Amino acid sequence: MFGYKQARRTLEAAERDSLSASRDLVKIEAVRELGRYAEVGEEGESEAVQRRAAEVLIERLTHPVPAVRGETALALADARVVSAISALKNAAGDENLRVRQMVLVALGELASSGDRAVTKLLTQASRAEEPELRFQALIGLARVAPDDDAALSRGLADEDSEVRYIALRLAEERYGVEEAPEAMLARARRALADSAHTVRVAAAHWLARRGEEPAREQLAWALNARGGTSRVKLSAEDEIAMVELAGQLEVKAAAPGLERRAFGLLRTPATWHARVALARLGDARAVEALMRGLSAWTFDARTQAVAAVGQARLKAARPRLEAMRKSGLADEAALDEALAALDER
Repeated sequence: MFGYKQARRTLEAAERDSLSASRDLVKIEAVRELGRYAEVGEEGESEAVQRRAAEVLIERLTHPVPAVRGETALALADARVVSAISALKNAAGDENLRVRQMVLVALGELASSGDRAVTKLLTQASRAEEPELRFQALIGLARVAPDDDAALSRGLADEDSEVRYIALRLAEERYGVEEAPEAMLARARRALADSAHTVRVAAAHWLARRGEEPAREQLAWALNARGGTSRVKLSAEDEIAMVELAGQLEVKAAAPGLERRAFGLLRTPATWHARVALARLGDARAVEALMRGLSAWTFDARTQAVAAVGQARLKAARPRLEAMRKSGLADEAALDEALAALDER
């Protein structure tokens, strides 16, 4: 009837269990506990406790169980243990592929921008035979060597679709609608016809923001596709991003896919976003749904509706928003932000 919450391990118990517990799962849980003790800025923990937990974690990078070594690398990254960088560089040659992946993740998180030794290590990994390493190396280089286009360009032409996908997302993050190397843009344009739909979607998202019509068409196709051989499966993150972009760019050709998400029988993570996008396209049903939300029963629901009408730029909502601000019916900051959005061109 009442849930049981396991007590937190003491530092000594976490140190012991991470090394010699009878089950690997217990060892991994203990490593995560050590990470919480080592976390920089963790309230209630003394510097001595944080330092000892960090020391133990660094020792666990040589644990005989690969899963423990991999979890240790992640724990060090999450805890922001910068002192572990040297040990992580040594662990980058681990015999286990997943451990090497997690070490690259940690180095990308912990190393400072411009760290030459880590940049060299990540660059080498970006040329590795294993696509998993190339994938993680690109993400790390985006942070540690943000001006390095060579690895990113290789990633755009990689034989592995997941590497091509992340390279496109990183290229968009780096350049957005600003000037980008023409060779990189040429690869992105070719990616609009990639064999992997995830790659096509990533290319469309970047290039459509730059105003390129073929990318807008690909954006509409990805949102409208359903059933049969044309079915496109998007992650929740990608789906929401595509829906939002279709609204921002007013891609009218995407209306069928937006309507299905906004008013279909099954709600999706993008349902609310699709209504906002349709409202920006002038869809009367979507506008009515958003306006109706301003009269919701709960404070949180009304605040969500306020944000939605602001994102949709529904100027007709201004009198209602101003009245809500006077009466305190929704979050004041959300109301101010929505009203400011209505003044934007």
